[in-house]
Amino acid sequence: MGEYLLQARGDQGAYERYLEGMDASMKQKVALTAAHLLTRGRVADMGMGSGTGSEALASLYPALEVVGVDVSPEMVEQARARYRLPNLSFILGDISPPSTATTTPPPSGP
Repeated sequence: MGEYLLQARGDQGAYERYLEGMDASMKQKVALTAAHLLTRGRVADMGMGSGTGSEALASLYPALEVVGVDVSPEMVEQARARYRLPNLSFILGDISPPSTATTTPPPSGP
């Protein structure tokens, strides 16, 4: 996860400004997504950012276990501090495939 260190936003005020814009668009995404979810079970919100979308889903569906996942320790920490519901949790994780500079490219041509 070292390559994600460049995503650090700085101080708390910088994070809040960044998340304000991000959260506004998240409300639309939650509304569109919620219509297609099962009302119980477990779902992961990959790249959850602020956790606002995860919290919205958990609030809408109390029988649904929602796990917010993000590569940024700061985002996970802030979401944990901000949102607390019995069916909601936040974890640190990276869904991107590992970068392998030693991988040989596939052969080209016929």
